[in-house]
Amino acid sequence: MKIIAKNLSRIILGISLTVTPVTAQSASNLEGKVTDTVGATIPGAFVVVHPDTAGLSSSDKRETKTLLTDANGTFGLIVRPGFYDVCVMASAFMPECRKINVKVGQLASPRFRLRVSPEVERLLADPVGE
Repeated sequence: MKIIAKNLSRIILGISLTVTPVTAQSASNLEGKVTDTVGATIPGAFVVVHPDTAGLSSSDKRETKTLLTDANGTFGLIVRPGFYDVCVMASAFMPECRKINVKVGQLASPRFRLRVSPEVERLLADPVGE
């Protein structure tokens, strides 16, 4: 009985040591910031995070997420490691898209610097339409 209990405790310890690191490493953080070209934050920008599912099995379900930047122009999301197409859009600005590699257990922190759209630039240059 003593031998069974000793072996059982070794098995349980082995399982917990094996499972814990895998669980801890199965999620990573994607935390970005959106500003304009002079560094002013852009609150309320749309951020679309689309997983690159090329090469993944059909059982590996990953969904596209849409969120907004906060008052500081930042956004955050917990994702599984892998490649993501991240697109940022805001009124009066040109959209920007990038492929981001989120690595196991690491923080991916892309910074997006949006340019004012050409239409808005024209309006700013000639506000009365002369």
